[in-house]
Amino acid sequence: FVWVHLWPPHFPYVPDPDTQGMFGPEPETMLPWVNVAHEEDKDAYVGELKNRYDRAVFSTDREVGWFLRQLREAGLFDTSYLIVSADHG
Repeated sequence: FVWVHLWPPHFPYVPDPDTQGMFGPEPETMLPWVNVAHEEDKDAYVGELKNRYDRAVFSTDREVGWFLRQLREAGLFDTSYLIVSADHG
């Protein structure tokens, strides 16, 4: 039994450094608010935050791919049950 918890697509979104700039500009600093009412003066920040989130999702996807390759290379993939659960759609 192995349980793998992947944290990057959760605030404060810590994607792999080698993906820097992949989706566009990102915030220089992370504001301490999340899940608050949207304010129009924050549009630019929210856009940059989405870029960082997209990078975090990309990083997580890449790690899942690495894990599945390791199972295949070890000859365990065909005899394994994979149960995937997510809180991000």
